[in-house]
Amino acid sequence: MTTKSYRDRFFLEDDNAPVHYKTKQKKFNPDFPFDRKQKEIGRVIYDTQNFKCRNCGFFVTQNRELSGVNNRNHCPRCLWSRHMDITPGDRKSDCLSRMEPVGLTVKRVNKKYGCAVGELMVIHVCTGCGKVSINRIAADDDPDVIHTIFTISLEMPLELRERLTGEAILLLQHEERQIVRRQLYGLPDLAS
Repeated sequence: MTTKSYRDRFFLEDDNAPVHYKTKQKKFNPDFPFDRKQKEIGRVIYDTQNFKCRNCGFFVTQNRELSGVNNRNHCPRCLWSRHMDITPGDRKSDCLSRMEPVGLTVKRVNKKYGCAVGELMVIHVCTGCGKVSINRIAADDDPDVIHTIFTISLEMPLELRERLTGEAILLLQHEERQIVRRQLYGLPDLAS
């Protein structure tokens, strides 16, 4: 068995001899920006590790069909989270402390004729380092616990409220209770 280049195939002495052609294989170089970009294009990483909640002990599954999110780091029963990410979904944080749910906000969506209200999101504060993060609500999260977090956040301490405002996080107030009820239960606000 001989290895020949493409040019040499026309100059073979033995026509019946098996020939393997050399192919130039490119190696991945993470320092070369084009290679790094090629690796990142179209790549969605799904979190596949189930975990046990550090707050209530509930076993949380990472089944995307149940939760509706790719990267899950909070418990659907108590909504406590774990400080896993530096940027959403990267799983590179060294803190790994528990994160307490302190309030709700909504995702603001820019529409053609103004800003519309999007989905509800939970505001978490890390108990270890104090980092504030916002997480999407998953499909299997307990709506009663989400509503309880909203009612507790109405009596939030002033210093935390000012800190959230300083980080451009719009905490839902008493006036937005109708948005919360509508998105959680599909009900209009009954009491004023």
